[in-house]
Amino acid sequence: MSIRLKLIIMFLVIALIPLLFVSALTYHNYRDSLETTRLAQLADLALSKAQRIDAYLKDVKAYMTLLQNAYALKKSFPLLSQFSTDSSHPEYRSARQILEKGISEDQPVLTSWI
Repeated sequence: MSIRLKLIIMFLVIALIPLLFVSALTYHNYRDSLETTRLAQLADLALSKAQRIDAYLKDVKAYMTLLQNAYALKKSFPLLSQFSTDSSHPEYRSARQILEKGISEDQPVLTSWI
């Protein structure tokens, strides 16, 4: 083997070892950076979905409250009309209380749906 060939091999080894080391280091840094970025994006997405689900469930709860109060109001209107001449009747008073309670509870719900 000639000295020329030995020098070429030696220079290649000296050049390739740092090149491989730097390449491996760059690859690991890039992989860690990409993983961190993707995990942050997934966390933001999960938070966004959780907020949307929470808002949806609040809307469903408000709608159910509205429906529940609407049923109570529907039951109290016939009693109010039946005893409209006698405002001291106990059924008239209880129906009126149900009506007032339903209307006062529906105010925030109605404004959130408009």
